[in-house]
Amino acid sequence: MTLKTRNATARARRRGVDMMETNPRPLRTKARMAKNDPRATIYNGWKATFNALDRSIQLVQKTK
Repeated sequence: MTLKTRNATARARRRGVDMMETNPRPLRTKARMAKNDPRATIYNGWKATFNALDRSIQLVQKTK
């Protein structure tokens, strides 16, 4: 294990990441939820999804 990996692991534990998950994600703490409006999080997620879909459609249309 490299030093960077060890530091990242320690940082993840401090931040409250569930180490048993295969795809770890930060747990939503009160402070993090207060700073980040859940509606904005959902909006940004859908925006990224639709932008990726739009790029994919444009790429397919160019190849036809």
